Amino acid sequence: MKSKKLVSILAMTSILGTSIATPFNVLSETPVKAAVSATAPIYVAPPTQNKVLEVSPGPYLQMVRFDGQYITLNMIKFAKGYGVKVVLPNGTTREFYSQYAAGAQNEFVYIYVGDQNLTSPYSFFSTEGLYPSGKAYPNSYHTFYTAQYMGYQYDTAFGQKVYNLFQDGSLTAIGSGVTQAEIDAARAAASTAPASPEKDKLVNLITKAQTEFTNNTASKNTAARDAVNALFTNNTPTSGSIKPTTTQSTIDAAKALVNQVTDATQKTAMLADIQKAQELLNTRTQQQADNTAADQLVKALYMDDNPATDAIKSTTNQSAINRAQDAVNKVTDAVTKTALQKQVDRAQELLNNRTTQTAADQAQQAVANYAVNQLFLNNTPVSDAIKASTNQEAIDNAQAEINKIKDPALKVDLQKNLNRAQELLNQRNAAASQADQAQQAVANYAVNQLFLNNTPASDAIKASTDQAAIDSAQAEINKIKDSALKVEPQKNLNRAQELLNQRNAAANQAEKAKQDVAKKAVDELFNNNTPTSGAIKPATNQKAIDDAQKLVDAITDPAVKAERQADLDKAQNLLDTKTAAEAAEKAKQDAAKKAVDELFNNNTPTSGAIKPATNQKAIDDAQKLVDAITDPAVKAERQADLDKAQNLLDAKTAAEVVEKAKQDAAKKAVDELFNNNTPTSGAIKPATNQKAIDDAQKAIDAVTDSTIKSNLQKDLDKAQQLLNTTSASANYSLTVNDAGLTATAITGTVGKSITSVRLSVDGTIVKVGQINADGTYSIATNNFIKAGSQVEVVGYEDKTEKARKTVTITNDEKPVLSPVTVDDDVIRGSVTAGSATSFRISINGVAVKTGSIAADGTFQSSIGKQVAGTVIKIEIRDSTGYNTSRVASTTVTGSAVAKLAAPTLQKMEGNYIVGTAPKGTELITIYENGVAVRTQNVSTMTVNSDGSFTFKAYVAPSATSVQVQAKNSDKRMTSDLSTAFTK
Repeated sequence: MKSKKLVSILAMTSILGTSIATPFNVLSETPVKAAVSATAPIYVAPPTQNKVLEVSPGPYLQMVRFDGQYITLNMIKFAKGYGVKVVLPNGTTREFYSQYAAGAQNEFVYIYVGDQNLTSPYSFFSTEGLYPSGKAYPNSYHTFYTAQYMGYQYDTAFGQKVYNLFQDGSLTAIGSGVTQAEIDAARAAASTAPASPEKDKLVNLITKAQTEFTNNTASKNTAARDAVNALFTNNTPTSGSIKPTTTQSTIDAAKALVNQVTDATQKTAMLADIQKAQELLNTRTQQQADNTAADQLVKALYMDDNPATDAIKSTTNQSAINRAQDAVNKVTDAVTKTALQKQVDRAQELLNNRTTQTAADQAQQAVANYAVNQLFLNNTPVSDAIKASTNQEAIDNAQAEINKIKDPALKVDLQKNLNRAQELLNQRNAAASQADQAQQAVANYAVNQLFLNNTPASDAIKASTDQAAIDSAQAEINKIKDSALKVEPQKNLNRAQELLNQRNAAANQAEKAKQDVAKKAVDELFNNNTPTSGAIKPATNQKAIDDAQKLVDAITDPAVKAERQADLDKAQNLLDTKTAAEAAEKAKQDAAKKAVDELFNNNTPTSGAIKPATNQKAIDDAQKLVDAITDPAVKAERQADLDKAQNLLDAKTAAEVVEKAKQDAAKKAVDELFNNNTPTSGAIKPATNQKAIDDAQKAIDAVTDSTIKSNLQKDLDKAQQLLNTTSASANYSLTVNDAGLTATAITGTVGKSITSVRLSVDGTIVKVGQINADGTYSIATNNFIKAGSQVEVVGYEDKTEKARKTVTITNDEKPVLSPVTVDDDVIRGSVTAGSATSFRISINGVAVKTGSIAADGTFQSSIGKQVAGTVIKIEIRDSTGYNTSRVASTTVTGSAVAKLAAPTLQKMEGNYIVGTAPKGTELITIYENGVAVRTQNVSTMTVNSDGSFTFKAYVAPSATSVQVQAKNSDKRMTSDLSTAFTK
């Protein structure tokens, strides 16, 4: 009999959503406010649970979740009326039944168990499916233990005492009023707090606070002066300038440090320097604001806010340009102001051009419209027919008129009509193309004779080629009526004319060439290739100047030569100045490199190790030298090495902390094997088993200090000897057999002392097995095992774990293959994503090729078209190699698509062939004398009652034989050619 029906929980779902949410009565612990500082952080202990159970046990139960206080179920897969029985840890039973059709919506059940005993190793809850009658559903019973999901306990009062030592929630600096007594009180509280990772973190924070408290007492004056100096260039207040990195935050931080200084004389001097830095920062900030405002207003004039587009926005007007100009006028930096002014001037020019162009475009649109209309009958494109007088020249002239319009929007309709006129002219000219093709051959021969080896590809004319020969070839080209056929020979003839002109002009250009090449060489020494720029390019060196000098020396015109020499002398002076500056920069770079290199073993950053003497001060001193470098590339290289040294120093410090934690963990694991947690007791605890010893061994193996490691190993060996003595008379042997992913059960054998076996998946016990009288066992998998699952069988004597073995899970998933017909030339398939890397194809038992599997698990490969009955086998290669369990085959079947029947040709009506095409035809192709010449769509045909089409297709008068072929967008349906019709 049903003990309870599930009430609709739509209201709850609307509040929580369709995912599991924290129950309403699970609240954070009430925080304790810090007593030392108003800004001290509030300590909130972590949640007591360290992990959450969430599984999909099936067959219809979508989800079971346990978070330490609530059991949550999702019954979305249950059919209406079916239900689930839940036995709670206290032994009470609850039943719930679905109110909706399977899959209709999420149906969550929330059961509060926070007031029940959940920490006992034997506390569990179970679920079991129910028929509408209340009878249990077979193979649906599942057990879930609760103790492993209940976490550490924390001491909030201890945590608050530690947090009270710090200034704020970042826990990076202690509070200004913290005393030694408060640090001692926090340390005393640590001695009584329960052990946990959280306690370890808090103890480390106490140590951090003590270190900072000790250091702060002696370093306030030095820190304040260093902070003030760091605001200025070269760390010198008398430099009269601040660093680029100095901000309001750095000034405020320095002032805060100065306020902690008690020496009145030093404090007054430092405050005066801070005031000086503040004044310099205010001036720089205003300049930057003016630059930014001007830059934004200027960019806003252009398309995409980018002057490089060289196009202004449609919304840009004179008012916007005036605002930008006002902003540029406020810029004080000459270089920035010049660049911005150039962009404003260009925007003004573009606005002026646009104003003028709009009127011109409208007038030109009328001219172009008239030229296009004159091409058509009745002077209107609506006629869809061109005049007899319309030729390619008339269309080209109309195109030229359209091209004069600048606004693309005004061109659209005109271009569409002109394109239609071109299509109509092409159709009219198609029939008259044979004579032109013959004349094209004659013209090509005449043109080719002008070039070396009789081919334009040589790009060189013969010595005998003269103007008369070119004019003769032009006459042959002029005989071609089709302008399209003229293009190629005319292009080659134009090139021959260019080569002849070049040959004739070369003798007069020798001196001009010398002058040009010298000017180019000199100009290219300067920025923007302009000597008046007053600056040479970064790449300009002495060799470039010397090479340019040789070219200037070759000029014979004295006036031109003197002009080039003056510019070259200017470049030489600029290079000399640049060389002197580079020498000073080189000295800074060398000093910084020496300081950085000396931080590393063998003075080599690539050694990957710092010297034992390298400390934070050495790195900070090197940082100051790196900061003085001005070359950004060199500076970045030095900074990268310095950062590497800092990382190595940080890692060295962290490694020492990690090693201490490993030693403590190993000692704790070994001690807890013995009575009273004392190896000298000479006796191990009853709960100590081989797994506990193996876990302790792993902890010892992680220790690197050889002395400590050796002492711990001696104690562990003693525990192993004691366990071996205790287990000598018992038989706790356990074996497991390999299993596939789809296996329904895990099997193996146990020794006589094992009384029960359980299945563990990813660290969670999910099923209890059955031990047979002969020592064999079987545990149902119930679909708990997934790809990548860590599967173990755990043997117990009563309630104590005595043995644990890992089950080797092999992937036996077979590939899913798509059907293959004689029309296909590609094999396709899929496996679970990430489960395999490649595949091998065999055709009728012969391996022919391999291929790769995509990240989503799909694969395909070309196999060519195969005959019906061919067997194609796919073998999957995964991490174990070619897996014999992962093989699938498919047999090629006949075509699933039928060819269209050949059209029937009936009679000629004038120049038109009349016939019938079968149902399914989308297009016919007409063949004249065996050659395909034109196509015709079914939209021009008459549809018959049986779905066939009657067509009437044009045939050229010169054709003597006609055939027609029916086609469909599916090329496999293309028909054979019809029987030939002879005229």
